[in-house]
Amino acid sequence: DELHVTKSTISAWENGRDSPGFRLLPKLKAVLGVSLDHLICGDPVEGASELNSKYDAQVRNDAEAQLLKGYRRLSVKRRQGLLAMID
Repeated sequence: DELHVTKSTISAWENGRDSPGFRLLPKLKAVLGVSLDHLICGDPVEGASELNSKYDAQVRNDAEAQLLKGYRRLSVKRRQGLLAMID
């Protein structure tokens, strides 16, 4: 809804049939709460082990990976609400 695109457009992105256009990157950055580098280049590899040990954030299974992906797709406001619920 926040990006003003259809569900089929999102599905095409998720399944690799298409990708968002350049004009959507700033909105995607804001909605997903990630950097433009992350959107363009993917997950950072360098320093990942340091962050994992700092936050004890090793993904242990597919279910945890799905939860993390879902969390990263949330808006900042929704992330805050979710964290407030589980505290």
